[in-house]
Amino acid sequence: MEQKKKIMADELPWEMLAKYGITREKIENSNNLQALLAFDKTSLMPVYISKDGVSIRGDAKLSLFMDKSSGEWKINFQFPRKAPKLDQPITAYGTYLTQEQKKSLLDTGHAGEIVNVKLAEGEIKPMLVSLDTETNHISAISVDKVNIPDTMAGVNLTHEQKERLRNGKYVFVMGMVRKNGEKFDSNIQYDANKRKLVFVTPEWYKQEQKAKKEQAQANKQHVGKKVKKSQSL
Repeated sequence: MEQKKKIMADELPWEMLAKYGITREKIENSNNLQALLAFDKTSLMPVYISKDGVSIRGDAKLSLFMDKSSGEWKINFQFPRKAPKLDQPITAYGTYLTQEQKKSLLDTGHAGEIVNVKLAEGEIKPMLVSLDTETNHISAISVDKVNIPDTMAGVNLTHEQKERLRNGKYVFVMGMVRKNGEKFDSNIQYDANKRKLVFVTPEWYKQEQKAKKEQAQANKQHVGKKVKKSQSL
């Protein structure tokens, strides 16, 4: 689930990948080589799986890992799900999400706090957890691998903001600048799936903005009625 040290392209198991319809050319042309070299997930790409007389064709994200016991390459396929399975353990060793973490994942796409994930017997790591909205699978990254930049869209982040982001929280940042020069405000949060900061809109923020818009509209209508009444006198 977490990023490992990069390897060289020639070290990848190309023959094994080819059995699933994944060639080096397809990987390179789809800009997925760097993801595989970093043991990250690729983007969605067409794959072919045949086992026990059953064939499956479809789009999936894939990642590689080395089996510790056998030393052999293994492939993890992530086919899109209709809905996330948040009630299931996120690892084979039984780490379950709390109700608040599940609610946050459905709201913003991120757990909203550090999750202590059991990776093996006796091995627990603090991780940030996000939802891959393209596949509805869970993604996670070890907190010590999280890189928070000093700036976001032209705004310098404070030490306190960076610490909150590193702990999985979202932060409201004002005065950010779009590519066209327009300034804007937004909540930002670290995405364990994309391995970077992203813009998020929590449900409470949506409701707050909706209430402000409705109040502004009501005030406008009230003023309009007063003006119309004064004109009729």
